[in-house]
Amino acid sequence: MIAMFAAALAAAIQLQSCELQRLKAECATIRVPENRAQKDGRTAKRPAAKSASPVRHTVKRGETLYSIANNYNTSVTAIKQTNAHLATLRPGMVLVIPAQQ
Repeated sequence: MIAMFAAALAAAIQLQSCELQRLKAECATIRVPENRAQKDGRTAKRPAAKSASPVRHTVKRGETLYSIANNYNTSVTAIKQTNAHLATLRPGMVLVIPAQQ
């Protein structure tokens, strides 16, 4: 009985050792995940080149000045200065996005 237990224990230890080696090999490889937003299709398309003229943007539900500024590679301050009438952001509003510098 003891011999069977010892053999089973030795087999379990060997299996665990093999599993540990496999895990170490996997952990040695660094995997860089894709940008989750790109994977989900939630990223806004940024202009390929710097635009020479202002762009008009229609505000959608859930957007913020910060998110719009990021989408156009500009700042919240620049958008506020270009849109003097801007007090509260509402869906359907048309904002002038200043040309990139």
